[in-house]
Amino acid sequence: RSLGRSYTEGVSIGRSLGVAQMQGMGMGVAPSASISKSFQWKDEAAVAITQLLEQRMNTLKEAGEEGGFYSDVYILTRTENGRQVAEAASVSAFGGSQGVVTHLQPRRPASEDERKHILRHARAFTPSTLAESLGWINGYAYSTIITPTQQAAYSAPGLFEEGTALTIQERIPPFAFMPNMKGEVVLGFLHSTERGELTTARVLLSKDRHAHTMFAADTRYGKSVAAERMAVEVVDEWQHRVVVPDFGAGWRRLLNGPLDMERVDIYQLFPGAWRPLRWNFIQIGRRIDPNRQYAATAELIANAGQMGPRQLGYIKQAMWELYVENGVMTADKAVYTDPKWGVVAPDEESVLQEAAAQRGPSSFDSRSGGSGRGLLARARAGAQMLDLEPFERQALAVHRSKKVSVVELYGRLKDKFDALKPSEQTERTSLKGVLLRLEIFSHGEMGMMYGASERSIAIEDLGLLGKEPNLADRYGLCILEGGAEMDEYAKAVIFGLAAWHLYNDSVVRRRETIGGFNRPLNIFFEEANKVLKGVNSDASGDGGTTTSVASSLWESMWRDGIKYGIYLHPITQTPSELPEGIVNSCNNAVFGQLKGLKDRDIAMGHLARSERGFADEEYKRFLSRMPKALMVCKLGYSEDIAEIEPMLMRPLRVPGSEPTDTDIMARFGSFGIRSGSDQR
Repeated sequence: RSLGRSYTEGVSIGRSLGVAQMQGMGMGVAPSASISKSFQWKDEAAVAITQLLEQRMNTLKEAGEEGGFYSDVYILTRTENGRQVAEAASVSAFGGSQGVVTHLQPRRPASEDERKHILRHARAFTPSTLAESLGWINGYAYSTIITPTQQAAYSAPGLFEEGTALTIQERIPPFAFMPNMKGEVVLGFLHSTERGELTTARVLLSKDRHAHTMFAADTRYGKSVAAERMAVEVVDEWQHRVVVPDFGAGWRRLLNGPLDMERVDIYQLFPGAWRPLRWNFIQIGRRIDPNRQYAATAELIANAGQMGPRQLGYIKQAMWELYVENGVMTADKAVYTDPKWGVVAPDEESVLQEAAAQRGPSSFDSRSGGSGRGLLARARAGAQMLDLEPFERQALAVHRSKKVSVVELYGRLKDKFDALKPSEQTERTSLKGVLLRLEIFSHGEMGMMYGASERSIAIEDLGLLGKEPNLADRYGLCILEGGAEMDEYAKAVIFGLAAWHLYNDSVVRRRETIGGFNRPLNIFFEEANKVLKGVNSDASGDGGTTTSVASSLWESMWRDGIKYGIYLHPITQTPSELPEGIVNSCNNAVFGQLKGLKDRDIAMGHLARSERGFADEEYKRFLSRMPKALMVCKLGYSEDIAEIEPMLMRPLRVPGSEPTDTDIMARFGSFGIRSGSDQR
């Protein structure tokens, strides 16, 4: 044990090692209080200078990486007061916290010589060459280094924008740009989405990519312009024949277009026309089976007015009765067993001889041992119907059906209506609706134009124009003009039946010319939704429509048309009203501005863009804000996937002036209803 006390001063170095172990528990309470005060000093001037220098260093760094501009801004005033106002205004004119622009600091010339120097450069629109140094920074005295972003902000013109600013308008979404397309048909010129301007690169269509094409856009936005260009080009370049059922009167200007005069024709559907269409659409076509035509004609007449199944039944029954009573259904038992119609009448012998002459020697004729020379000898008066060849029975059906027309059809339905009892209210209402629709064809000039006549044109020969009799030299463009004066239902009936006749006749023509020449056919349907689905009608009195029945006719035409050399092109403002099978069968499409939700969805599906969700919404918005004469074109019929991408183009308008009715009369001559004219 020891006790000590010491005091030492020094420096020592030591090392120790120890081990300790302790256990225990403690508790205590200790009050405390503290007071403190601190101070921090900074040099505001130094901080401000540092920030300015750092900002300038960042600007110089960005300019070094992206490029920079020396910019001079001169403000010239006439008075001292004007200079003071300009100095104050320029300080507040530009500024911001995002680094887009830097605040301007006016600087007056240091001397009179500098002022004169600046004035001379300002008058010549050239920058000042005066230089100065600031430490290790050298530069021009009256210039400021700015970045490209700042230059764009300074260069923007002063503009007051009320509403959505034009400077922030959404850009055009990207479309394909293919300047080296192959083909003979010129549709238009490509529009560059990168540069936002029209180019001289042409949109071309080749024969192997030609297909059904849908033209869809709001009214006055260029769909007919694009369709006219295609119609004229396929006639001029490929010698196709084209028929255009035109609801209005817009296509007539092609009479004065680039095609030769002998390659363009027109027929007008409305009463009082100078070039009237005289066509008995109840008459059997030269190459169409009577049973097939009878059913299709009734369905299309009912479809055009959106009639119901009961009304369709009335029309079919009345047509069948008229055909049987006039000996038209030559292959039906009710006709070939009839004492009158079951044999060839004396006045029908020439019809059979003419049909045989047009047909020519057959490769096999059972009645002449295969020589092909006994055809005319056996087609005599008194011959039994079942002993005739199919083409001879067809010729008789065509001849006999000339006495049956829509006028007789209306009269037969009127007799049925008058025979109904007042208690048969449902039948009377339904049949009354049919009569209201067909009444327009029953009297007046319409009755003469579409009634029974020996001078009814051969509707299946429309578009076969030219001076040479050889079919291989006949092609052209024929316009069926509806006009504004005619009832829409009547136009829908005639256009629908004309298109059906042209299509089915072309199918048979192709079969007859297998291994030989066949002229391709194009049909452009203006107001296609009205022709294909009918017009709004109050005539349906039996709670339904025949749209689904007629749609199967149209859809089969679109599905199978190309294999027969037939190209069908709907032109519409509302593609959503077209039958779905028709929309899907159009491999090519041209779209303008579309604002309807369903219509835009149709277009988006065609363009292979998403119709739903958040993807591709910029394309859907663009369809609603497209300017006129700008179209989205997709030529989807190709083996190369790169060629299927949609393009933005401006259709090339066909030059031509619209002829007057007097011009049409002077060109085609007087074709009055009573004088009539035969088809070529």
